[in-house]
Amino acid sequence: MIGKRITIEYYDHNESFKKLLPRSGSVVRELSFEDFGNGWYLIELDEPFDYKQAFDYRNRDAKPDSFKEMHITHLLIKSRWKDYDIDGNESTSVFVLLVPDASVFDNEKVQGKDFLHVCWGMVNKTTS
Repeated sequence: MIGKRITIEYYDHNESFKKLLPRSGSVVRELSFEDFGNGWYLIELDEPFDYKQAFDYRNRDAKPDSFKEMHITHLLIKSRWKDYDIDGNESTSVFVLLVPDASVFDNEKVQGKDFLHVCWGMVNKTTS
């Protein structure tokens, strides 16, 4: 899967995020997380984007009117459907998670909660 080119389109779960998709990129890494399981793919985006979150998702004590701005260069995706993989011949529904800070992968223990689930998407491969 490393090096595969894919396109992620909007599917459901967050209408406000819909305007930021579709996005294309390349699979740069396969990951497993203790809390979120295996089968996750790190996608390096061809065109990064800026995203403003209504609160600091990692800080439950954050004030509701605070905003966290993120420059997104990578997404994490995983198939939502049993026995469907993003490398298959058919489109596949995926979880789409933002990677707010790619330096998180420098840590020994990376967990799924380090990322922000923003929507469900559909993956369609693009030509290399």
